[in-house]
Amino acid sequence: MYNELVIPRGGEYVLTLADGTLVCLNAGSKLRFPVQFSGITRKVELEGEGYFQVARNEEMPFVVSASGVNITVLGTEFNVSNYPENEDVQTTLIKGKVQVTLSEDTGGYILHPGEQAVYNKESGEVTVANIDVSYVTAWREGRLRFRDRPLKEIMDFISRWYDVDVVYEDESVKNYLFGCNFNRHVTVTPLLELFQSTGTVRFEVVGKKIIVKK
Repeated sequence: MYNELVIPRGGEYVLTLADGTLVCLNAGSKLRFPVQFSGITRKVELEGEGYFQVARNEEMPFVVSASGVNITVLGTEFNVSNYPENEDVQTTLIKGKVQVTLSEDTGGYILHPGEQAVYNKESGEVTVANIDVSYVTAWREGRLRFRDRPLKEIMDFISRWYDVDVVYEDESVKNYLFGCNFNRHVTVTPLLELFQSTGTVRFEVVGKKIIVKK
């Protein structure tokens, strides 16, 4: 028997699974998991973003399934981002060791702390790189933290966190690069004003809609 937990835009949730694994779910996420784990693995399915602190059990590895990617662990901490609207699945290792495999692949990629595996859903390619994991896990501390990221990526986070719709009058602004370190528990207006102060983009807020202009 499986449970399905759906987190709406603007929300977050923390739960403990039957094996003691702690899962933090970001806004706009969905987790499917069994009431009790049985068999040879502890498998859950994630859509959206989740941070996992896995209870160690070498006899029954923990597996996160995310759009054709399987992340297998024994006991560790890692973050998985798998939103349907994004072109990739990102697995970031904080502590321990995980193996990232594709559903049709018998091999895999072993990650070490500080590494991120990015699976492109369209091309099927996987790249692994060392990153600053503090940017990936900032959402758990209630912060919107980016460095030189496309505006669309940041606005996607804003859309989920503040439960607003984002409309672009000019598609080209989606690729403009911005950075920020912002507290999500206050109004989004100061952040929009900060971006607007660069002179490259303008915003108009109409109800629960943010219109992005050049």
